[in-house]
Amino acid sequence: MTKLIPVGGLVVALGVAPLAARPAEPHSAKVPSASVVTDSSVAGTIAVLDSLIRVAPPPPPPGLTPAQRQEWSRHTTWLRGVRTQLLPFLRPSDPAKAANLLLVLQAKLLADARPITPSFPALKTRHDAAMNAIRNMRA
Repeated sequence: MTKLIPVGGLVVALGVAPLAARPAEPHSAKVPSASVVTDSSVAGTIAVLDSLIRVAPPPPPPGLTPAQRQEWSRHTTWLRGVRTQLLPFLRPSDPAKAANLLLVLQAKLLADARPITPSFPALKTRHDAAMNAIRNMRA
């Protein structure tokens, strides 16, 4: 039973364990488990990539310099490569093994994208959308 006692300007609770003595509360952050690949997670990421690539060759935004057009084209090639690497995870033959491989692929894609530094706002927005979709994949 907890008893509250006023002491000066404070109220002290008797019968309550101090914070250090209390059992730790379970961590609320979700850690991706390597149990089974979620088709909807991979399908959602592929849908985002498709919208960014527009499956057919996407026209770059108007008003880009030749260097920016070349950067846009390289980024489109990278997005297509990411999409191609994710396709086998839509219908895996061994879901448990695919879950582990998906986590490895996700880490690789995030590492590969680290050196990409978009030089203009339209490409930055496009790249950020792709990266968020990759980060949000769950096995």
